Amino acid sequence: MFIYGFVRQTLVSFHSERVAMTTVKANRRPAMVLLVVLGMLTFFSILAASYLVFSNQSRQSSFVIAARKTRAPDARGIIDEALMKLVRGTDDATDPFFGEDLLSDFYGRFDSVRLRVRPLPTATYQTLVSFGFARIPIILPSTQPWNMANANPWIVPQEWRLDDVFTGRVVTFLDGELRNRTFRVIRSRYIEDSFATPPIPGHHAIYIELSGDLFTGNPTEANVRALFNASPTAIGSSLHMNGVPRNSPGYGFTGVDSTTGAPIFRNAPQQTGDV
Repeated sequence: MFIYGFVRQTLVSFHSERVAMTTVKANRRPAMVLLVVLGMLTFFSILAASYLVFSNQSRQSSFVIAARKTRAPDARGIIDEALMKLVRGTDDATDPFFGEDLLSDFYGRFDSVRLRVRPLPTATYQTLVSFGFARIPIILPSTQPWNMANANPWIVPQEWRLDDVFTGRVVTFLDGELRNRTFRVIRSRYIEDSFATPPIPGHHAIYIELSGDLFTGNPTEANVRALFNASPTAIGSSLHMNGVPRNSPGYGFTGVDSTTGAPIFRNAPQQTGDV
């Protein structure tokens, strides 16, 4: 009986402990699930709050940047304008850059000449002297800028009737087929009056090298004439010839105090005479 009672008590105790352990485990599972759910909710709540804060800050930053770009000056445009004014100058006499630009220092402001292509001296006058080169007869102005020392008009000097007076200068066409195209004068000649049949009046001619993109094939005499003279008997295109390089006396020098026999420099607006 004693042994039976001991065994029975042991089994009862074991069963009670097993039931208690099962109850504890059963009670722990809902608690773990609840803890995981609460953790996930907390995580997503923090994530959503962070996203809202980041989105709001990004929107404010974008608005500030856009407003700054709208109100800010165009620095690149200002720099480009200043550099171009330094290089090519301005016609505004009140501008600090007036007369101080690099091109004026190199070519001078008042040494340029306005030319016109003259009617062809004869019907057989050759403008295409060789492949790729053109001879252009020009009209010179009858007067040049005023001589500031004695206020007398300076007539075209006889030196302009010499050969190669304009060699090395740069000419730009102002109208016609070659408008805004610039060429360097590779040679200039003064052709004296000729009493041949038919007679050829005296005139000045400049020689330029034609660019390769002007023609698709070998140019003809008619092709070259059409570039600067639509009609052989009419005045042709206008040209602007820059001054002699590195020959500028500088802006502001008038020569009023120069002595007799001293070189007289020009400092007056460009005159085109009767051209």
